[in-house]
Amino acid sequence: MPEKDDQTQKPDNAEINTGLFRHSAELREKTAQTNRSLDELRKKAQQLLNAGAKGPDLENGPQETE
Repeated sequence: MPEKDDQTQKPDNAEINTGLFRHSAELREKTAQTNRSLDELRKKAQQLLNAGAKGPDLENGPQETE
């Protein structure tokens, strides 16, 4: 029978669960930060689109008036 190495200790389930819980909490916070950043970018993009809508109609070219 092979002897067990006493210096090598595997983490128990409680340690693993604690580590996973901590890691998942970090990922949730990073996801929330990313979502907030995306919301800000969407708002800025919408503002730019709205500002462009007020400008000249570039699609139809200049309009001639009589």
